Amino acid sequence: MKESTINEWIKKTVRLPGLGHVLEIRHTPSNEGWQQIALDYWNKTLPNLSIVPSSKFAIVHRGKINDSSLYYYFKRFLIRDKRDRIKHCFLPSRAHRALLGGFLIEKSGFRAPHPVCLIEERRFGIIRSSMLVTEEISDAPNMRDWLNKSELGIAQSVTRKRALLKSFGLEVGAWHASGLHHGDMRIGNILCQAQNNGTFVLFWLDNERIRRFKKLPTHLRVHNLMQVNMERTGVSLTDRMRFWKAYSKAAGLEPNNEKSIIAK
Repeated sequence: MKESTINEWIKKTVRLPGLGHVLEIRHTPSNEGWQQIALDYWNKTLPNLSIVPSSKFAIVHRGKINDSSLYYYFKRFLIRDKRDRIKHCFLPSRAHRALLGGFLIEKSGFRAPHPVCLIEERRFGIIRSSMLVTEEISDAPNMRDWLNKSELGIAQSVTRKRALLKSFGLEVGAWHASGLHHGDMRIGNILCQAQNNGTFVLFWLDNERIRRFKKLPTHLRVHNLMQVNMERTGVSLTDRMRFWKAYSKAAGLEPNNEKSIIAK
């Protein structure tokens, strides 16, 4: 997929009822139709959408648009608290940061859902809420489901489970070797797609707090590894060590450093 930047996207500003109230719509250059789709969504007149469970600070819908064969996810980020409101006076919106995080992921050689539209609601220039629309990645359950849903067959196949854990460990290790830190590397935020050759391809979600360093600080490496290990259902000690061996190899850790990180 060709790398993109926000500067390549088309921007349109729509005035809404109320003084100083506007909707800023940005979309990929190839599809002008997203201007109207975005406005219809904001006005709650876009059909064929279903609600998707999410955190209390986001509203997520899934659905097809017009005659498209693709499904899309509409994730609307809500203002969480007073601190968040102040932060939006100085920083890009949460949806905008998630978009930029996805660009950074792709630039670094990894994968994120393909974005098509960014919407920001402003009042006198201040962000009130924002939304990012991405294409659905087909046949890609998250890591939690792979490890725990019997219909995916991982628990019944030692070979496939080992391949899954190896792919996961190698991906996270390569992620850290490139200097990337994910703000929320819990396994529910990582999609995994099985390949015909027995390997797995990973896609990263919730990318608003992605950062890249020349060398990843140890405390941030430990932070991500702690998040990966937060959920133990469907994962044995042997499974975690299998992940660790693949991770440490891809991350290029020195033996002494390995022991220190495991201890932390």
